[in-house]
Amino acid sequence: MADTNKSDTPDIDDIQKTLEKQIAELRKEITKINKSISARGAEMLDASEQASDFYDTAATRASRTAQQLRTQAHAVSEVARENPGTTTAVVGVIGLLGFMAGFAIGQSTNDTSRRWYCPRRDKAGFAGSFPCFSRSFLRRALWLHPP
Repeated sequence: MADTNKSDTPDIDDIQKTLEKQIAELRKEITKINKSISARGAEMLDASEQASDFYDTAATRASRTAQQLRTQAHAVSEVARENPGTTTAVVGVIGLLGFMAGFAIGQSTNDTSRRWYCPRRDKAGFAGSFPCFSRSFLRRALWLHPP
């Protein structure tokens, strides 16, 4: 009876050898994982250093640009203080050009259905005391065109 128990159960040495092999394989896998983690950490460190260098360069350039803008703005304000008539004329011309550009764009995009309609005009073209309405308003008021 003792012989049947020994043959049915695996030998303790075989179990120990199997466990040692599994432990060795797990250690190898852990070593591989540690190496890949350290490589990725080094890559992240390099990327972090590059980002820091980029930020430092951008901050330096922005500081220089801001200083140049302050210097130029100060020079322009000095010229404006020394020549107020010229400054007023320049600002007026720029405003007039802006108004003319806006008016031209408004006229070029103007739709004919939105022009004004004055029912009675005298010989000079004035409507007198009669109200003027846009055509789209008249169409909606008379229900000729649904809103």
